[in-house]
Amino acid sequence: MLTTTRLRSLAHRFGLPILALFVVVAAVAAAHVRARAFTNPGGPGIVLQISPTTVKGGNTVTGTLSLRATEPGPIGGVKILLHSSNTAVATVPSSVYLPVSNTGFTKVTFPVTTHKVTSTQRVAISANNSILNTTILTVTP
Repeated sequence: MLTTTRLRSLAHRFGLPILALFVVVAAVAAAHVRARAFTNPGGPGIVLQISPTTVKGGNTVTGTLSLRATEPGPIGGVKILLHSSNTAVATVPSSVYLPVSNTGFTKVTFPVTTHKVTSTQRVAISANNSILNTTILTVTP
């Protein structure tokens, strides 16, 4: 069970506002009751990666979403919603389309634009399509 004390501890550990972490936890809970269309139940589903994971503010890094599908997806691909927990530090496109190929594996990249900061900041970057994936980006002065 996730208590308020545990939520505060996690927020402090990752250097995130408690509200940002609460939103992530709520989205994860909601994702468990949604269908997992176009993903392999025995596999990783959608995987979110940011490279590099630490960057000097003012630079752009690359986000990558990959998907292993069990069947071809809809024409045009699967819409993946993207979110930054602190847009004053790092911004992402609101969404990307992940094409689903007949081979069962596909990926797409997107820019993560960072802004100059006066102290080191951690930002949660999230991708959601029934399954929520979050990774932490560290932005330095």
